[in-house]
Amino acid sequence: FFFITLLAGTTLSISSSSWFGAWLGLELNLLSFIPLITTKLCPYLAEAAIKYFLIQALASTVLIMSASTFLYAQSVSHMMILLSLLLKLGAAPFHFWFPQVTEGLSWPQAFILLTIQKLAPMFLISYLTFSDNLMSIIMISALLSSLVGALGGLNVMKLRKLMAFSSINHMSWMLVGIYMGDIYWLTYFTFYSLVSGSVIMLLFTTHSSTVSNL
Repeated sequence: FFFITLLAGTTLSISSSSWFGAWLGLELNLLSFIPLITTKLCPYLAEAAIKYFLIQALASTVLIMSASTFLYAQSVSHMMILLSLLLKLGAAPFHFWFPQVTEGLSWPQAFILLTIQKLAPMFLISYLTFSDNLMSIIMISALLSSLVGALGGLNVMKLRKLMAFSSINHMSWMLVGIYMGDIYWLTYFTFYSLVSGSVIMLLFTTHSSTVSNL
């Protein structure tokens, strides 16, 4: 049931014609993912759920406040909306929460976080009107994401954390794809999801959680 409402939230965000509708979809998505995380009474899952909820709630608050100031200061509003969406995505320099949350999840939950949960914010970023300032922010975030993703995963032994840093790295290419056009980032996202899904399924079936298990 919660997986269906999660997909419904994503669909509502993508198809919405107003920022309020998009925000509503993101909230529905968030409130559906939390029960999916806390299916078992486990301290790791509870910690991951709380961290995820707090970060997403902060980003949602910034998003709705920015959307409400749209008429008065459009450029500032667009910039704040972009920053809140980058926080939701876990793109650098707002990546600090992403590896920690992913580490506390099971493999199926990690797959949802690494793929489906990125879809709505990515679409919303692509809907923004790109000014020079926004382009600069996106390119800086893309550059930082590629560096963080590449360097952050160097000494990591836990596979979930490694997948999280890999996701941050791929995020940089998707942000560049948004700048180039919808077809580019959507194609990249599709292949990324298929490859990530295959790897996660393999790790899930072999019950691997650290590099030494491989």
